[in-house]
Amino acid sequence: MNGLRNSPVFPRLIGGVLLCAGILKAHQLVTALVPEQHTWITWALIEMELFVGLGLLASCFPWFFQRVALVLFACFLGTALMKVIAGDHSCGCAGNVPLSPWLAVVLDTLVLVALTQWRPEVVGSISLPSIFKPAALLLVLASMPPSI
Repeated sequence: MNGLRNSPVFPRLIGGVLLCAGILKAHQLVTALVPEQHTWITWALIEMELFVGLGLLASCFPWFFQRVALVLFACFLGTALMKVIAGDHSCGCAGNVPLSPWLAVVLDTLVLVALTQWRPEVVGSISLPSIFKPAALLLVLASMPPSI
């Protein structure tokens, strides 16, 4: 089990999922006939997905990107649960590709479990700069739907 916890497979797979989701959302925005109301929030989310996805794929600062991905997927899980409660047929997390909110809840939960089990190597005792704490709060606030 210890080998799986240190395996580079989890972060790279999750990074690939984030990159695909970001690209699909960007394609949806670029090809939309009617622009969305909250386009800047959507673009910020796309940029965050691409940034975290690339960070996980590149395996640079894995301890940092693990924590950011945990927050990101916790927000995704909350949004998917809200879509389930609202009775939506698609969560919109894959752009124009229809994806059941129930499937998104299951996938987000599995990713959260994988991220909590993954033990990236920590080199030295590096603390996060204070700028990342407000950035994490902004990420959580930006991921909330506009109806809240």
